[in-house]
Amino acid sequence: MAPERSTGLGRGIDALLPSGVRQVVDLPWRAIRPNRMQPRQQAEESQLEELAASIERYGMLQPVVVAERDGEGIYELIAGERRWRAAGLAGKETVPALVRSVGEQERLELALVENVQRVDLSPLEQAQAYRQLQAEFGLSQESIAGAVGKSRSTVANTIRLLDLPGEAMRAIAEGRITEGHARAILAVRDPAGRARLLRQIMEEGMTVRVAEGTARKARASEASHRADDETDALAEAFGDALQTRVEIRRSAKGGTVVIHFYGDEDLQALFERIVPASDVSRETTGTSGTYQEEGEDPA
Repeated sequence: MAPERSTGLGRGIDALLPSGVRQVVDLPWRAIRPNRMQPRQQAEESQLEELAASIERYGMLQPVVVAERDGEGIYELIAGERRWRAAGLAGKETVPALVRSVGEQERLELALVENVQRVDLSPLEQAQAYRQLQAEFGLSQESIAGAVGKSRSTVANTIRLLDLPGEAMRAIAEGRITEGHARAILAVRDPAGRARLLRQIMEEGMTVRVAEGTARKARASEASHRADDETDALAEAFGDALQTRVEIRRSAKGGTVVIHFYGDEDLQALFERIVPASDVSRETTGTSGTYQEEGEDPA
């Protein structure tokens, strides 16, 4: 291992270092491996080339943070993958590094924090990293929010992006829609409605405000359809129980239940189904639905 040397560190790295630590070592570039839990999925080649040119001219001004992966001198990046890759492009054989002893959970947390603080992850990369913290380490949204310096609601809304349909995910990843547009799409529950709103946003160039208004209208329509569906299901259940056709007609003040019958025998059977314990035997007469008590003389 190369001798230790002191260096000045930028403020961004301070979140990753124990209080008072300012010592780094030079490690062979080839002895470092990318973080297996790195949230960032891709880096712009042009950005790496610009960073490589800067490193070639001025050197690496901030160290990478690594953890020893095995006993054979191999290290895994915790933070600074872009700087490490750029150093490789610049032909550097060694890079300044701070070696830390951390567990798997802290590796992911530090990689996430470092990326969020330095070069923002895409919304979907953030969402995937947050979900990984939840799934693998059982962290709550509150704990994640504290780790990355964001509000719990921001973390929750970001995680919800993973509920987007595939086409919408591709659109936000490619920059064709914004995170605000994505949230408007998520406000629509019906999958077909979400797909329809996505097409409208891209084809009409909707602003986020207009997309949100369209989503509210779609939700109101969904609520109306759900109420209709529930009414139809209830009418069908009534019909099954009474063995006849039943209609439910709603109004602002209540509604009406219409029970259809098709002759005197149907009406008598319906009565017996509805009032099975009645000790009054009724005999129907005529198609008008009138009846008389058994043994009673007609008027």
